[in-house]
Amino acid sequence: MGVWIGSGVMILNGAKISKGVVIGAGALVNKDCQTDSLYVGVPAKKVNKLHELDI
Repeated sequence: MGVWIGSGVMILNGAKISKGVVIGAGALVNKDCQTDSLYVGVPAKKVNKLHELDI
């Protein structure tokens, strides 16, 4: 399973993106992203845990 990264996303050096992550458009990722989660905002925050059947 890969990751989905929206348009205009900035990922700062040192931030790790785990498998199954979705990052919303325009987000600023400055920390590690947990597996199978949705991140949005500036700075990016986890708003939901995703499951395979939800995608």
